[in-house]
Amino acid sequence: MLFEALSQPTIFLALSLGGFLTGFIFDLKNLILFKIKKKTILNQILLFFSTFFAIFVYFLINLILNYGQIRFFAIFAFIISFSIQRFLMTNFVANSAIKCYNKLKEKSNGKKKSGEEI
Repeated sequence: MLFEALSQPTIFLALSLGGFLTGFIFDLKNLILFKIKKKTILNQILLFFSTFFAIFVYFLINLILNYGQIRFFAIFAFIISFSIQRFLMTNFVANSAIKCYNKLKEKSNGKKKSGEEI
């Protein structure tokens, strides 16, 4: 009983890291869908595999560190860290990347137009 209580911070940290990293899998899925621009069946297939991977990572970390005992704090750590990663990526990193991309696109379009006029 004492060992389980002492390992709870480690379990919480590992599951938080796992939830944060699985958020990147969903970002990768969105990036693939953006590049391919086919959002019908491929979207459902990638959503299935990314969800399966997230559940697999949760259960694998839980099995290795927590001996398969599903507790509220373990689920809470995984879901909260996943949600924080998705919030941070969509609101801060993705918006900044989109702004930089649009500025570079405007610069490259301006150079092509001036080159065509000559």
